[in-house]
Amino acid sequence: MQPHSATFRLPGDDASDAAALRSRALQLAHASQAGLAATLLRGKNIGLLSTGDDAVGDGTLLLHAAAGLGAHVARLPSSLGEDSPPQEVDHTARMLGRLYDAVVCQGLPAALVRRIRDSAGVPVLDGTTSWDHAASLLAQVEPNPGQDPRRFAVQAALFAAMS
Repeated sequence: MQPHSATFRLPGDDASDAAALRSRALQLAHASQAGLAATLLRGKNIGLLSTGDDAVGDGTLLLHAAAGLGAHVARLPSSLGEDSPPQEVDHTARMLGRLYDAVVCQGLPAALVRRIRDSAGVPVLDGTTSWDHAASLLAQVEPNPGQDPRRFAVQAALFAAMS
């Protein structure tokens, strides 16, 4: 199976990618303030594949960010590792691709995330590094008091990957 063509690529050194993410996050912050963001991913299902405690903080962030766009997140414990047989990784990835519109891998090695991405057929995001990096690009996003600015970075990443 070919990797999903809309596989999310987190902005790196490319200034236009960072500007696009920043712009999308600002749009989502404004849409949230106006009560308009809650339907952008309505009916979409996201699988959060994690190794355990690594995902507690960012898993909660993902849950809130996805819910803010109307998506649902299922937490999925993973026993996969870099030494897992390729057939097992491929089979698991294909199954995840049938069940979910996107998969976020949290606490999994980057090489394993790439293997899952190659077989899933849906967008696969590496949540281990994505959220902090994306949030660092969004220093000027000022949400309403009491809102975590990282939420809009996560929402921008999800929206970019799933739309």
